[in-house]
Amino acid sequence: MDRCIFCSLLYSTDSTGELSSSRQAWPLYHWAFRTLPRGRELKGSMILRFWSTQPTLVSKSFRFFPGNDFHIPSSNELQHSTDPKESGGYQIKEWMETCTRHHAGCSKNPDDKRPGASFLPTRLIDVDTGDENVVRLIETKITKVKGPYCTLSHAWGPPEKKFLTTTVWNMAKHLLNGIKMSELPPNFQQAIEITRFLKIRYIWIDSLVIVQEPYGDFVKEGDLMHKVYRYSYCNIVAADSSDGYGGLFRKRDPHAVLPVEFRATEATYGLGKKAWTIVPADLWERELLNSFIYTRGWVFQERMLSPRILHFTKHQIFWDCNTLSACEAFPTGLPLHLDKKASTDRHWRGRLDQSQISSRALCGANDDESSYTFWMSAVQNYTDCNLTNQGDKTVAIWSVAKLLRDISSEEYVVGMWSTFLEEQLAWRVRDIDRSERFPELQIDIPSWSWASIKGPILPQHRLAMRSYKVKNHKGGDVSFTIE
Repeated sequence: MDRCIFCSLLYSTDSTGELSSSRQAWPLYHWAFRTLPRGRELKGSMILRFWSTQPTLVSKSFRFFPGNDFHIPSSNELQHSTDPKESGGYQIKEWMETCTRHHAGCSKNPDDKRPGASFLPTRLIDVDTGDENVVRLIETKITKVKGPYCTLSHAWGPPEKKFLTTTVWNMAKHLLNGIKMSELPPNFQQAIEITRFLKIRYIWIDSLVIVQEPYGDFVKEGDLMHKVYRYSYCNIVAADSSDGYGGLFRKRDPHAVLPVEFRATEATYGLGKKAWTIVPADLWERELLNSFIYTRGWVFQERMLSPRILHFTKHQIFWDCNTLSACEAFPTGLPLHLDKKASTDRHWRGRLDQSQISSRALCGANDDESSYTFWMSAVQNYTDCNLTNQGDKTVAIWSVAKLLRDISSEEYVVGMWSTFLEEQLAWRVRDIDRSERFPELQIDIPSWSWASIKGPILPQHRLAMRSYKVKNHKGGDVSFTIE
């Protein structure tokens, strides 16, 4: 082994550089090693689990994969930075070319001929003005825009971390004179660099293309958000930046990113004398889904609606499309055992993508494949995220809800659906310690909706068979009224 992957994760350092576990009573961890059931998919893999009786230490598991069946790049190939200018960006180019040319399930290509595929946002940022130091805001109905556009997912950060936005007072300047790159925060500058690297001329950045308050047009533009991300060429994600100034690119040690290869010298614990590849079992969740950006409620819809995504995380770049989930350590795709969460999201993202072609795309042969099953999963994932403004609770998931509403015959309001409303009322909080009611929300959101609660929610399944009759206080059907 070049390094001990177990110690590097179990004994992480705190802000002082000291071992965060060093002040705990020993032993810190217990461990168990077992072989997983043999099968065509598991191929004799093993799992090593560490757990602790001390509440401050979390359990961690590692997968042992026999041999080296995966394409794992060398440290020289990975480079010391995620900046394409330094690394060459070869892996980004390969992912993009493979997706646009060979992925039948990824249909949002520049030459997409489907009905509605020609949608363009109201405004875009032109990154090819003839001066690499200047970009320009354009109105798509006035300017003849040809070709695809990228989008950016980013965290705004606290109010004191202000950055340039478009307002009614500077909009004319942004349209006529353009915007100097030096005026933009690092997140925007580097997203523009990626857009240019992909040879895409336009990018959609919310704070620049939506006129901000006061006198802004978010109410109008927010209603188009589902289309903006759905019809983008690629969504660029500043996953490791808590505000506009963190940037996308990171320096790194390639050896710390790559999986560890281990060759046993004796047949202890059933390892035999063969090569093994060792990877944290929660690689996708720990490095990507637990990154700062994916704790934000607004970004949930952006991840689920975008046709392909480049996530710039703390240590490496992750790729996601309807066909493949990968990272620089596993460029041809995550090993099957690490792909469960990613494959579920790919499944539903692909069905949302295809739903504009066929209204049956989200409807399966049984209830487990229904659009409501997806909605339950969406609510669980969404309510596990944070919202700075709890008043946005129903707005930030509206883009996903609107797609489901448009292909069904159901009405939707405050997180609930009109069909069998009574069964949906059985939702519950998943973690009472993390949940609380906001009285100010109940001015607009009734207490019987999960949207009136801050915290993770478990929705209720609709029943496959029904032998009950429910009436409201006046003896009629349980329902809501849309005003």
